[in-house]
Amino acid sequence: MKRSTFLLPVLVLLTLQGCAWMARPGDREDVIPPRLVKEGDTWVWDRPGAFGPVPQNLASAGNRVCGSLDKNGTHWKPTGYHARAEDGLGRPFDGGGYFCVPQ
Repeated sequence: MKRSTFLLPVLVLLTLQGCAWMARPGDREDVIPPRLVKEGDTWVWDRPGAFGPVPQNLASAGNRVCGSLDKNGTHWKPTGYHARAEDGLGRPFDGGGYFCVPQ
């Protein structure tokens, strides 16, 4: 399995932890990409504001990725995207990363 295929759902899941409900993506991708960092037992984005809007051509993929987290009547949607979002080791995820929030 390709790294990006396996890690994309993990990337989204990790987006949901910590301050995801209070933080918001910015109006454009920041030059410095967001990175996953460990806070206790949870992985969170270090800079949620570094995400920009989800590009229209990636909205369907973002809906699928975030929708894979739907559970117990809670629906998740992408509100941010960064093409060079990084894993915990500072490596960019293939295909970028989505910032998902509950609706």
